[in-house]
Amino acid sequence: MEAQDQEPAQPLGARIRNEIADWAKTLAWVIPTYLIFTTVAFANYSIPSESMVPTLQVGDRVVVSKFAYGYSRHSLPLNLGSLMPTGDRRLFQSMPKRGDVIVFINAKDNNKVMIKRLIGLPGDRITVRNGVLRINGETARLSEGVRFVREAYQEGPEDVTAFEETLPGGVRHKIHEFPQGSQFD
Repeated sequence: MEAQDQEPAQPLGARIRNEIADWAKTLAWVIPTYLIFTTVAFANYSIPSESMVPTLQVGDRVVVSKFAYGYSRHSLPLNLGSLMPTGDRRLFQSMPKRGDVIVFINAKDNNKVMIKRLIGLPGDRITVRNGVLRINGETARLSEGVRFVREAYQEGPEDVTAFEETLPGGVRHKIHEFPQGSQFD
């Protein structure tokens, strides 16, 4: 009785066509859903360099909220925004705050994503002299430093001093300073 309830086996060609059709149906809704999600809600990026160490390490992945500062043509995935007219306005625009970690497109290299800590706001005057950061003439305060040797990405061991830096307004974050006069000071 059970043998009669089973379907006859399909030929290999028909099974392959059915499998391809199932994949095509799945991709037909997954790809547009992904594009809408990464345009409107969140996107993920990989940390490309050591500029955010020790907060973020090379190769770390971050998920970024697209709601934070509003939407512009740069919010579109796959560089589709390059097809839209240029402009400075954003939909649902809000200003970032000092100390925020921000993601943006490099103005000189339109395809390069940058991930940085924001220390200056419009109208601020930022200077770095002899390794000392000043914002509007106010020196960023540093905690007592702790010297140690860290393992740098692709460079091996290097001497650094770890500090907690306090920006005007009280925002704190950790930084690594190189010895005075070194190439990256």
